[in-house]
Amino acid sequence: MNPAAMQFLHQNPGALPLYETLENRVLSEIQNVTVNVQRTQISFGNDHTFACVSFAKPGRAMECADPYIVLTFFLGKKLCSSRVKVGQEPHLNHWTHHTTVFQPAEIDAELMGWLKDASSFTAEKPEDGGFFA
Repeated sequence: MNPAAMQFLHQNPGALPLYETLENRVLSEIQNVTVNVQRTQISFGNDHTFACVSFAKPGRAMECADPYIVLTFFLGKKLCSSRVKVGQEPHLNHWTHHTTVFQPAEIDAELMGWLKDASSFTAEKPEDGGFFA
């Protein structure tokens, strides 16, 4: 893990095992991923960002027990799962999904399947440049 990611996680040190598990799986299971640490999130991308880790709570009234991470990812369809806390369609057929992760075991085959789909989805840049320009 790079020093910038460690610095970002310093604000919630209990989340370190969650992030490490996620990053290790993403980098080992999805091709050509870059990790970009920003002020408010850590982004995973290929040609475009397909997922982000943050501590922003999805939904105003949502309670999150520490430790946790919020995982946001982008798909061309709405997911219907109790694990998805918020799903929004900011652009036609471009869905933003937010889920919370409290235990490393929650970074499972289902979640990784969504991230693989998100990676494929964002790699297919719209012809008009649109959402992922």
